Amino acid sequence: MTVKISISVILLILFFSCNEKLSVKKSEKPRFLKLDKRYSIVGDFDGDKIDDTIFESYQNSATKQEINKIHDSLDWDNDLELTVKNKPISILYSSDKSIDKLVVTENYQQKGVYLFSNLGDINGDGKDEFGYAVDWADFSSLNTYRIMTLDKNKFVEIFNFPIHETMSIIPENLFDSNKLVLKISDNTIKYKYADMEDGDIKVGEKKF
Repeated sequence: MTVKISISVILLILFFSCNEKLSVKKSEKPRFLKLDKRYSIVGDFDGDKIDDTIFESYQNSATKQEINKIHDSLDWDNDLELTVKNKPISILYSSDKSIDKLVVTENYQQKGVYLFSNLGDINGDGKDEFGYAVDWADFSSLNTYRIMTLDKNKFVEIFNFPIHETMSIIPENLFDSNKLVLKISDNTIKYKYADMEDGDIKVGEKKF
């Protein structure tokens, strides 16, 4: 009889112990995915000798909330559909509140910017310029690289050239600075671009 009671007591202890663990597990808060990478660059973009930061924002155009760039890492077609469905808008804004934000694109078929970098003062105006390309969510490898400068508290485009999207991952397609642009004098640059006729990567020169 004593043995039966002991076994019953042990079973009851195990039962309540298991239930207690289960209840703790159920009370855990759900885990939310962190937002994927946002880019930023630092430089003297207004010529005041003080560094500012330009940040990337990738948000839903309706809710104005930040959203993920990747929705389905295993199925590209589904990821593309989900990207468009989220109605993204890509924006660049400065830590200097007096500078207007730059709406990069309101096209829904995009995933923000890439090749986003400070190019230094390439046109001799005493301010740093920067460049970027839009990360289009499509099956084309053709793209455009845009060079921007600050003018009267607004970012304006001063030059652009065609590129292949693979240029950023092939070292031979970049200068030693790991950029598509190389300053060769106070107001002149060399740049690597994709020739749309023969597909070759070539070097061009631009004077500002």
